[in-house]
Amino acid sequence: MKAFYKIGGRGIRRSKEAYHKIFKAVYGKDYAIRRRYDGLTGGRYLVIVSNIFMDVYIDEKDLESFRPEIKEIIKNF
Repeated sequence: MKAFYKIGGRGIRRSKEAYHKIFKAVYGKDYAIRRRYDGLTGGRYLVIVSNIFMDVYIDEKDLESFRPEIKEIIKNF
């Protein structure tokens, strides 16, 4: 809730406005998110993980459980 207050303030009007801004931002990205992650299968897994790594949503620490050769493929994709 503290994070919400930082975004929208404590007033009902400001909170409502902040909610609508957040909703619109997420809703606007919904198609892109769905398109990227729906149908995550073995054949697409490496490509998607590589893209997530390139977009800096995960870092090398998140890749620790992968075999060394897979890490290299992800990093050099």
